[in-house]
Amino acid sequence: MRCDYYDHRPNLIPVVKKRKKKRKKGPALPVFLASLALVCGGVLLSIALRGEMIPPYFLEEEEIEALIDPPKTSIRRMTPPGVNTLTLQEIGGDELDATEIYARVHKAILSVQTSNEQGPAGEGTGVIFDPKGYFITNYHVIEGMSSVTVTLYDGQEYPARLVGMDGESDLAVLYFPGKDLTAAPFARDAGLRIGERVYALGNPLGHRFQGSLTDGILSGINRNVTVGKYDMSLLQTSAPINPGNSGGALLNRYGQVIGIVNSKMAATWVTPVEGLGFAIPTSTVERVVEKLMIDGEVPERPMLGITVRPARVPEESPMAGLYLNGVNRRSNAWEQGLRSGDILLTANGVPLKENQDLLTQLKGLRAGDRISVTFLKQGEGSPQSAEVMLMTQEALDQPNP
Repeated sequence: MRCDYYDHRPNLIPVVKKRKKKRKKGPALPVFLASLALVCGGVLLSIALRGEMIPPYFLEEEEIEALIDPPKTSIRRMTPPGVNTLTLQEIGGDELDATEIYARVHKAILSVQTSNEQGPAGEGTGVIFDPKGYFITNYHVIEGMSSVTVTLYDGQEYPARLVGMDGESDLAVLYFPGKDLTAAPFARDAGLRIGERVYALGNPLGHRFQGSLTDGILSGINRNVTVGKYDMSLLQTSAPINPGNSGGALLNRYGQVIGIVNSKMAATWVTPVEGLGFAIPTSTVERVVEKLMIDGEVPERPMLGITVRPARVPEESPMAGLYLNGVNRRSNAWEQGLRSGDILLTANGVPLKENQDLLTQLKGLRAGDRISVTFLKQGEGSPQSAEVMLMTQEALDQPNP
């Protein structure tokens, strides 16, 4: 994979707080992390050292190697319980003010401290979803770590064990043997509206500011964002998010979790950026947690090789559908004639209005299977049909043809 440096755009970074290490004396390579990004295969990819951006920042040789080839995660694992205990409520209930939302949820928010072979390494946030001690955090919080300790709101500390993790969704499930625990209520993200008031509850800058609540609005839904090498469909919020918030809760006005915070857009010295935070929607969280709780892993997903969002009617399409933001040139979708700007109307005969509609049709399929789609070519009025073969991420990551 050929990559070129690009240094004049804001970067999307994970928001885990890195523990500072003592620097070894000797030559170091200057890398301006506040603005460093990679453009690989035409996709903007951000580089961050465990999510903390400090310009200018000097990386030791072993740290540069860790960015290229991250260490293996060796956290003590446990057998998955074999049943999914994460349940999603319908959105609604009594509307709460900020103090009531905090009172309802803060006991379910954990401070997550990670260590590797060199010692303390980073801090993030976790959300308890099962009072038996199961909680969610981000994959990037625990990636490459050897141990995890969690701290409750009242200061109690417990070692945590890994149930399962999934890099593509940036989610992980862990367990700790706590007692009398409080689980956060989770709600479906269907029906969310831009402009709704939301709250981020987590640990900005780590344990020192554990249980910090910030507020803002829901700024975007189904935002197609590239985080690392993965394309993700995320919720966008203006609520302040900082390193350490990774794995925390994005809450609605009823005190229900509607997303798991995982990234923010960082500024460069050229482009100032404010209020651009992102969270993984609960529709994704539910699907991944189910796999992790039952199997401890998520099977390799079949991919269409496209990125989509709901089309704007009538500006982009005369009817409801999914607007194609991009089509991978190595995908069968490209071979079948789909291009950026086209509108995906149906999959297996089911109308497509939201991203989740398409994901539902892909459920249970494997690479090599085919899915029937109808679509509108950009600027044309008559729908076309195609049988598109699903592919693996590995196949889509091959060099351009």
